[in-house]
Amino acid sequence: MRVRCRPGTRVYDGTVVDARKQPGDDHGASASLHRSRPQSKILFYCDAHEIGGAEVHLGGLLALLPARFDVAVAATEPHVLAHLASQRPGVCSHELPRIRNRFDFRSMAAHVRLIAGLRPDILQISLNRPWGSQWAVLGGLVTPGVRVVTVEHAPRRPKHLRHRVYLRLVPRLVQAHVATGEASADLVASLVKVPRDRMTVIPPGVPDVVLGQPPGLVDGPVIGTLARLDPAKGLSVLLLALCQLPGVTAVLVGEGSDRHRLQRMAAALGIADRVEFVGWSDQARGHLSRLDLFVLPSWEESVPLSIVEAMLAELPVVATDVGGISELVTPNTGLLVAAGDPSALAGAIGELLADPDRMRRLGRAGRIRALRSFSAEAMGARFAALYENLTEGEDNTSSPGRTGAGGACEDARGLLHRHS
Repeated sequence: MRVRCRPGTRVYDGTVVDARKQPGDDHGASASLHRSRPQSKILFYCDAHEIGGAEVHLGGLLALLPARFDVAVAATEPHVLAHLASQRPGVCSHELPRIRNRFDFRSMAAHVRLIAGLRPDILQISLNRPWGSQWAVLGGLVTPGVRVVTVEHAPRRPKHLRHRVYLRLVPRLVQAHVATGEASADLVASLVKVPRDRMTVIPPGVPDVVLGQPPGLVDGPVIGTLARLDPAKGLSVLLLALCQLPGVTAVLVGEGSDRHRLQRMAAALGIADRVEFVGWSDQARGHLSRLDLFVLPSWEESVPLSIVEAMLAELPVVATDVGGISELVTPNTGLLVAAGDPSALAGAIGELLADPDRMRRLGRAGRIRALRSFSAEAMGARFAALYENLTEGEDNTSSPGRTGAGGACEDARGLLHRHS
């Protein structure tokens, strides 16, 4: 396991100890307010193989958290870890082995040992599926004093029995469940069988940035998206819709396992000259200035950051009415269509491209809505408040309807013993 720490930290048997004396610093807020409060140690865990919306969300949170939190990051992929660490210069980062399958006990043990060695006050786990990161969740639950926070980025119903059993037994022991939208919170509560009031909804926040001059201008209308190239994003539906939109160019910014299939599909449809595959970019938002219209034809979503980014860029949005997208896109900011319907998608795109004045009105309204409801500062403040509430005392995690850290620890040890 590789460990990279900021200057002034030391590593002893897997435990990171800050050798510097750091008064509470609130990133510009009143530092004296927090001088007497001990630093809360937070370990952010991510086992994603690629950088997508969940990882961008986590990176944004790392950049926003006040310095009074002692932060470390753990990830299984070097490029994901590098991205996350770059958002908070000097953060202590831990590269873990990828768990290859359910018999990879050595890697599983490494994940549990890291959590036990660091023993953070809070372990926050980014979940790309409700039954994901199982060994991190269990490792946090069996380590005394650790409060586990799971952030649900793509909740969906499990297909396999073992996943249903896990959801029935383990997530109820977690101290805090965070969803990015109301629809996601409803779904997660039903999946893990916890009361709805145990779900914390923290909408995603996106910083407002100046996009600069658009690169690579082309003739004619330009539509596009920022998305992981994955079947769940419905980009094949976008390519089929593009066949019905002569003269329109599509720009796809992102990388993923579906890239080669989509490229072959574009060639087979005869539209390869009107589809640009940009690939991964750490400046993905810069490509929004090239677009006239933002499109997200996903089959499933929570509350996608990319739509908020597009709204901040004053772009009208056409998206599918799935998950929490309707919590972002209203009739005043864009159009929603059914998932998997190329003709409906092409119709909505064509309807807006034919009315530039309407597109400008939708774009302006979208920017106002994003600034009011999805600010990065508000998201950071809500997470900070959650962490402080969890670490103020055991009473907060053992109140009615909640599982205390001690009780969760004992229950999870029994589950871990059975799981081994």
